[in-house]
Amino acid sequence: MISDRDILLIFPPLTEARFFPYLSLPMLTSYLRKNGVSVVQEDLNIKLSQKLASYKSILEYRDIIISKLGDKSRIAIEIRRHMCDFMLSNYEAIYGYIFEKNEDKRNKHLKGYELDFVRKIIEMILEGSLLKKEFCSFDDIDNEVIKFNAFMINDISGREFLSDIKEIIKNGNYQIVGISVAFYSQVFPSLIAAKIIKSICPTVKIIFGGPQITLFHEKMINLKCIKKYIDYLGIGDGEETLLMLHKYLNGEEVYSNIPNIIDTSISKVKQKLHVSNLHINEKPILDFDGLPIRNYMSHGMQLGVISCAGCSWGRCTFCSYGNRSRSTRNYQQKRIGQIADEFEFLIGRYGIKRINFVDENTNIKLIMKAMKRLKERGYKAEFSIRCRLEDTFLDKELCFELKDLGCTQLSVGYETFSQRVLDIIDKGVTSANFQQIVDNIYDAELELRLNIIGGLPTETEEEAKESLHFLKKNENKLGIDVIQMLVAEPQSFLTEREETASVGLEIKKNSNILIGNKVINYGMGRMGYEIEYKEGANYEERKKWMMQILHQVKPALNTEIQKKNETTDSTGKYNTRLLPWVKCISVIEEEREITYIVNLLFEKIYLFPETLLLNNDNIEPKSSDNEEDAYQLLQQFIEIGLAEC
Repeated sequence: MISDRDILLIFPPLTEARFFPYLSLPMLTSYLRKNGVSVVQEDLNIKLSQKLASYKSILEYRDIIISKLGDKSRIAIEIRRHMCDFMLSNYEAIYGYIFEKNEDKRNKHLKGYELDFVRKIIEMILEGSLLKKEFCSFDDIDNEVIKFNAFMINDISGREFLSDIKEIIKNGNYQIVGISVAFYSQVFPSLIAAKIIKSICPTVKIIFGGPQITLFHEKMINLKCIKKYIDYLGIGDGEETLLMLHKYLNGEEVYSNIPNIIDTSISKVKQKLHVSNLHINEKPILDFDGLPIRNYMSHGMQLGVISCAGCSWGRCTFCSYGNRSRSTRNYQQKRIGQIADEFEFLIGRYGIKRINFVDENTNIKLIMKAMKRLKERGYKAEFSIRCRLEDTFLDKELCFELKDLGCTQLSVGYETFSQRVLDIIDKGVTSANFQQIVDNIYDAELELRLNIIGGLPTETEEEAKESLHFLKKNENKLGIDVIQMLVAEPQSFLTEREETASVGLEIKKNSNILIGNKVINYGMGRMGYEIEYKEGANYEERKKWMMQILHQVKPALNTEIQKKNETTDSTGKYNTRLLPWVKCISVIEEEREITYIVNLLFEKIYLFPETLLLNNDNIEPKSSDNEEDAYQLLQQFIEIGLAEC
């Protein structure tokens, strides 16, 4: 008989996976509950985000800005103070809409930027937090965790995180705590959480699982903090691992039958591992009960699902996830009826309006058949998919049918416009068809969002410019979610098949140093081995090529990018007022007062022109002597998104 003691599943900070619940917890929970195990699932990432965006935290942050940001310039401090004031004065409208999904609280003057403001204030409060410290090696993480104690936490975010950990542990009698480490930025906070949990409840068994453990378990297994605070590492799918571990701890199973597990107290070479055979068709419908699904940071209630495990293509040389499924020949996909059943259940149980397929590469025709079946049952919901710029989209009627079935968004990987380079990375797409594909998607009113990779093997500067030109040409038809340099992940063909996949590259697999995309990706993004280019431009030069995308491409679908406002009054004779989030800020610099005009949302700073006068957020010429020049300036203010008329 299975013990009635709980398993606690934790999704830790810090990651931008805040739009809807990351699927590891609901997948594990549904399987365990189906098999009679009592489970509590806690998303501490969204819980922390919600607390940091609270009135209490913003007010506290405002009061400590000067002491917290002593090394910042005076204008930087004042920008943060004004951002706090803006958030506090619009708190009900912003917090109520994003975290409570209350449409009645929306303020039309915020122009749909509520989510952008929430994200910005959260990241401001996180500045300098120990939780957000970046590490380029597991040895550095190990040393930091070993020396950590709670007295080192002196910031709002760290204090709230520790409080959450202590509260959930003290309120439950858990036999197992499973921590899902999906992103590299979660590794350090997860280890801190484990250390705190063990200090409160030394007998609890802690198991780490998730993509980062699958990728880096060989580096992690010998860390001092792993051996001291973590009992097991889960490699791969965790449903059967957790169920059988639970049975083993209750004397109902032998340890050798547990799949996908490493005991951290034993050398890995002495452990015989076997893989779970649980097929995706055997897994129950996702269980989100216990997660605060209304509180995720999105416009309206959304959930995620998967339609497959692995990648049907699986050959892109940089993708460890797809490469693993191809190497093991273990690609799996759900049945049409199974997908329709899951949608119907989630719509009925949770009242959601949109579901996002988070597959690595969605089988488009499979999804269309499932959505047709759902439609026949009288149900319909918006959905998004992840895919390549594949020739399927050359069929314009298919694009319109996809839209009619409820598809609103395509998340697509874009690496280069060079067919030569696409063939080297084995992408399986044809660049000559890209323009027609983009046009068809745009004409069908499907939102196209790109994830871009630069620094590709043997790519030349001319090829990089050609790729940039394609993006600039189509900037009004797309959005860009991620821009990143190539990362050599463990278990990718790039690192495992160097003689064929890493043409023109030297992958430094023996180094302890890991590289990602510091500054341009959240928490450095994906991490992998150092890369050295054997021919042509070096890493930094190639990074400059890629960064031109950030500087020159202004995607129409990106709300976080300030774009030119074309709606101006050609007469130039109008009443002009600052947008609600644009403020005039005066500071003393080098013993003189300087006035800036600051766009808090986009963090754009300009000197306030001496020819203009500010009167209660209205801007007007200071005198009639320079009226013509002043009105030209006012029109420029409107064009660059500082004011409206």
